[in-house]
Amino acid sequence: MLELAFKLELLRDGASGPKTLRVQITNVGIRSIRAKVRVYFEYEYETPLDVSDEFQAPCGRIMRFEEIGRRISFRPIPNQPTSILPGSVRTYAMSSGLIPVIESVVAALSPERYRIVVQAHGQRETAISGAEFGGFIDAWAQQTLSGKLVCLGSK
Repeated sequence: MLELAFKLELLRDGASGPKTLRVQITNVGIRSIRAKVRVYFEYEYETPLDVSDEFQAPCGRIMRFEEIGRRISFRPIPNQPTSILPGSVRTYAMSSGLIPVIESVVAALSPERYRIVVQAHGQRETAISGAEFGGFIDAWAQQTLSGKLVCLGSK
């Protein structure tokens, strides 16, 4: 099991500037994490979407394709060490253009359908539950001032 603490930040550049969503991971264990660590926002639809029109069937055969959900990656901030030593922090950020997509997903789906996930050493764990994340996004949406909103958690 990964021994991590999480800090989630939603920042805005000025009163009407772009939003940035960041996840900071702190290694609170006694071992270094040397594997590639990935952070995702993932969600599943209430019912699968028919996306057959997006794919061409070979040889004219009719095939049905369904999409059950999506995963949106956070990217590591450049120039950070590859290993996360005990007590060290690594920061991941999401493109400001994807924030409206995430806000829309949180508004449309029930909290058990979305989450922030961390993956390392072949282990995949929910870092921040949908209920926590949805509450965080809702609190941001109700905020009238620009600035920073922080959510803390650990696994």
